[in-house]
Amino acid sequence: MMELRSERDAERLVLSILPEKEIRQKCLRVFADAITEANVYGRDKWAVRYASDRVRLHLDHVYICTLENGSVWGWP
Repeated sequence: MMELRSERDAERLVLSILPEKEIRQKCLRVFADAITEANVYGRDKWAVRYASDRVRLHLDHVYICTLENGSVWGWP
C-alpha cells in the first residue's frame, strides 16, 4: 500500500485512478455525496481507505463507494 503524506500525494493517487477530467469530476461528486450520506450514521461509523489502485468509503465493515479503474461504483 502506498503512503499518502500530503495533499499532493492524494491528488496523484486520484489522478492515477481517474485520469479523465470530466469523469474524475463526476466520480468525485458521487464520492463526496456518499461521504455526506455516510456521515448521517455518525462520523465514527465511516472511513476512507486507499490502496495504489483504488479509494474506498467504508461504512462500518461494508464498502459503500469505490473509485477504481477510471470509474466509481457504489452500494445502493
